[in-house]
Amino acid sequence: MGLSTTRGAFNEQIIRKMAALNANPIIMPLSNPSDNSECTFEEATKWTNGKAIFASGSPFLPVMHDGKLIYPSQGKSVSPVV
Repeated sequence: MGLSTTRGAFNEQIIRKMAALNANPIIMPLSNPSDNSECTFEEATKWTNGKAIFASGSPFLPVMHDGKLIYPSQGKSVSPVV
């Protein structure tokens, strides 16, 4: 889960490692605006070969992967449980 507002914090090496360890890695770059997102939907899709479970804080456009248009999810609110 990314809340750093640091563009690129989830880089290719990190996401590929997540994909190597998990069949469907959960990637949640929640920082706003999208220019500050830890990664993009396109990057997550490309680096996991379309297997990422993705939710972002900012909207991203769908991407083509293996001839299919894939739509990202958006998870806008984070509420800590106390």
